Amino acid sequence: MSKKTLLLVAAGTAALTLASGNAATVALNANPGLWQVTTRSQMSGQMPMDESALKNLSSAQRAKFEAAMQGVMARAAAPHVFKECLTQEKLAKGFEVDKQETGCVRTIVSSSANALEVREHCTGADGIRNGDFKFVVVNGTSSTGSVSMQMSKGGKTMTINGTMQGQWLGASCQGIKDIQMVKPAALPAIH
Repeated sequence: MSKKTLLLVAAGTAALTLASGNAATVALNANPGLWQVTTRSQMSGQMPMDESALKNLSSAQRAKFEAAMQGVMARAAAPHVFKECLTQEKLAKGFEVDKQETGCVRTIVSSSANALEVREHCTGADGIRNGDFKFVVVNGTSSTGSVSMQMSKGGKTMTINGTMQGQWLGASCQGIKDIQMVKPAALPAIH
């Protein structure tokens, strides 16, 4: 699994939640300004990768790699906390549901001023990825969301279930220009 896919669950959840809509959706009622977002994920199954990627590793290297990946999966449940400056420009740009990633089809299941549900199906060199994203904004000042994703490649499947909670901290971004990590989960070193 690529680093991009791992980051998708942690950071993408919040970006999707706090974004407004575009021509294809109704704008979510999120206040502009500084938001604090906490995400948690649970991963299960096997790392979706071809055995050919591991065949050149020695037994010891493979054991270290597999242990590190299990550590990543175990630590995914730890909270990832970050702050994001949600500007009027970001609100106007929105999630860009119409903008499709190569090999992906994104479908809006439902959309209103307070809720957005999106389904995604992707196929490509990284395998197959299916995801369901659900987000709710309450009074423009708090948000919740969930992500359910399945990734498959080389006969192996991993499931990722994530949750997020966002809280508007105020109209001022307090010097934060985009996104700033406050509390990341520690990742194991691979030697």
